[in-house]
Amino acid sequence: MTLIEYRDYFRTQLSRHYQQAEIDDVFKRCIQHYFSWSAVKIGLEPQYELAEKEVEQLIRFKAKSRGLDSATRDRRVGRVGT
Repeated sequence: MTLIEYRDYFRTQLSRHYQQAEIDDVFKRCIQHYFSWSAVKIGLEPQYELAEKEVEQLIRFKAKSRGLDSATRDRRVGRVGT
């Protein structure tokens, strides 16, 4: 999977809850945090082929972010700590 393909997948998965600009910001922060890549890598190397370990790391982050989505919804409806 290429970097741009995963970015598009990331957008698709989170678009129900966040605006595209927010999703892109989080994605850029992820690649900087986990891989020490600059955000411009997406523009300069969109066809960069992600290694299996890189994909796994991004999938783990996405799974964590879904848990954060649940916590955010719970806070909005007053279900935190119940």
